[in-house]
Amino acid sequence: MLAPEGALNIHEKAWNAYPYCRTVITNEYMKEDFLIKIETWHKPDLGTQENVHKLEPETWKHVEAIYIDIADRSQVLSKDYKAEEDPAKFKSIKTGRGPLGPNWKQELVNQKDCP
Repeated sequence: MLAPEGALNIHEKAWNAYPYCRTVITNEYMKEDFLIKIETWHKPDLGTQENVHKLEPETWKHVEAIYIDIADRSQVLSKDYKAEEDPAKFKSIKTGRGPLGPNWKQELVNQKDCP
């Protein structure tokens, strides 16, 4: 036996109420000792606002913000890379958006149809 029954099962609950989204991941075996909560709040800026969740100062000082550039291939491991999913190469036929260039974030500001 690799692990006790249920120890390797995870449960995911997700709420997508754009602009606020929450994902909660739990494990029945670990009960309240295992919880991953991811809260995403899409704000109308380029990620410059601090502490959008209004965390207490004691909690906020332990927060590490990790900025991800979805068009920067250097942030993707070679084994995970798929050219057909690369935002720097993909162009949507339906919306006409893409591909994303190196300054895509700044270019979004000038697009009226982008939230």
